[in-house]
Amino acid sequence: MPINWFLGNMNERSVFQPEDFRTVKLRAVSVREQTTSLPLANSELKMGVDCNQSTDQHEGTEPTVADSKAPAEENKKRFFVIQEIISTEATYIDRLKITLEYIIKPLRELKVIDIADMTQQFEIFEKVYELHSRHSISGSTSRNLTFVDLFEDMGKNIDIYSTYLVNYEPAMQRRAALLTSNRKFADFVDKVQKTSDLQGQNLESLLILPVQRIPRYRLLLEQLLKYTSTDHPDYQTVQSALEKICELAHYNNEAIRVRENNNKLMSIMMQIQPTNRPNLLDDKNRKFLKEATIQKQCRYIFRYLHVKLFYISSLSHRKRYKDFQFWLFSDCLLYGEMTPLGMYMLNRWLPLNQCHVNELLSGDPDFESGLIVRSPQKSFKLRTRYPLS
Repeated sequence: MPINWFLGNMNERSVFQPEDFRTVKLRAVSVREQTTSLPLANSELKMGVDCNQSTDQHEGTEPTVADSKAPAEENKKRFFVIQEIISTEATYIDRLKITLEYIIKPLRELKVIDIADMTQQFEIFEKVYELHSRHSISGSTSRNLTFVDLFEDMGKNIDIYSTYLVNYEPAMQRRAALLTSNRKFADFVDKVQKTSDLQGQNLESLLILPVQRIPRYRLLLEQLLKYTSTDHPDYQTVQSALEKICELAHYNNEAIRVRENNNKLMSIMMQIQPTNRPNLLDDKNRKFLKEATIQKQCRYIFRYLHVKLFYISSLSHRKRYKDFQFWLFSDCLLYGEMTPLGMYMLNRWLPLNQCHVNELLSGDPDFESGLIVRSPQKSFKLRTRYPLS
């Protein structure tokens, strides 16, 4: 079949082209024009409205797929949070039970440690297990939140967790002493930790579980409330459970602060030599505020000077600054000096309600970095290493 040729343009040049090339080219242009109009047509179909309608007429139309995606995503996240609560609670109860079965009961039966130590170490732990074991949450679903009964019960027995937290540090310190002084206890712990009964856990990782659990509850319930719409039938239930856990968390945080404060008071007591060591725990309201090494003006101490008698007399009225350790509490001020043995000798205990602090006079050489503490028992001048703000 003969080919018909025609003169056409290509890249701004005149060239001869076959007839079929022209047909293909015209078809391509036609397809391109149809494709150009597709996005508009698709958008019209997607919105389900006539393009000639104004934007005001779009109100009240059916929600799009994108609009309905958000609630579905929140329901999915809510489901995963519920599953997390159920699974972590099951693991928690299981490990509490392991501790009871393989550590506490054998220790009691074998009489490895005395009754007083058993009570301090494990009595509250057993109450924690009892509290959780009487609630089965395995049947909880997104439509039946049976685990909220647990949080109700925890709110009613808030003292169990608070007592455990307050007692945790002293109990741990006592365990450390038992591990070094009681060979039977040390051997028992070493042996049980090597078995598979504890599922890879050790004594300390098991006994700290109740301490770690409350913050975990709070985090999970906050997430659950976040993904529960306000018109959901369980919204008020979850909110009430969260409030009880927050109350418990706050109560336990206070207990932790009390414990940390008492630990600090005890630590300071142990820094002071026994001959004049004060009992800083005799007042439950006493709080540690601050400690610092500050220079205090004092007289030369004659017994430390190995010089002739006439030279000592000439120095008897001279004063110098010496480093002292100061401890400030909510009701008193203590200071002492370091001894060669590395402990402090307590110099003074001053009731804070009898102390007054005054600035130095402007003509004093230590005006910028000094102050005077006045009390009926003792008044003295202090100097810091840096200017007072």
